[in-house]
Formats: sequence, structure tokens, C-alpha cells
Amino acid sequence: MPFLMILLVIIAIMAAVGVFSLVIGSLLLLLKFALPLIVIGLIVSFIYRAIAGPSRRPRHADWRHDYQGYSYQETAHQGSRQRKEARDVKVDDDDWSDF
Repeated sequence: MPFLMILLVIIAIMAAVGVFSLVIGSLLLLLKFALPLIVIGLIVSFIYRAIAGPSRRPRHADWRHDYQGYSYQETAHQGSRQRKEARDVKVDDDDWSDF
């Protein structure tokens, strides 16, 4: 019986080593192919930036400014124009039986 327990422990250790070696090997294989693609992408990006020049929009002008909406920009550009005040509308027909 103790022999079987020792054998099971040895088999479990061998299985764990095998699984870890497969995981590490697959990660190294992934890096082997992905790393050159990342480097090529960075080089192409730098070449594009050198040819096209810097971006026309500043870095802080991202989606947050678009999200604030057109009305904010519209009121900033209007200057002296004032908004019309809302008025209460009186309805003559208060009969809700039609609905």
C-alpha cells in the first residue's frame, strides 16, 4: 500500500511537470511569433508618424470632448446670444375622455 501512495505522488509530480512544460513551451512559442510582429508594427507606426507628421488633434482631445456634446461647444461659440425662456402652454381642452 505505501508503494502505491509513493507511485501516485510520483505520477502526479510528473503530470504537473508535463503540464507546466507545455504551458511554458506554448508561451515561448507564442512570444517567438508575436514578438517580431509587435516589433514590425512599432517600426511601421514610427515610419507612418515620420511621414504623416504629428496628429492634428492634441492628445487630450479624445472622446471626452465629443461626449460633452455639441450644445457645450455651441454655447461657447454663441457669445452674446441668449437662450429663449420656456413658457407655460395653456391647453383649452382638459377633457381626457378621448384617451
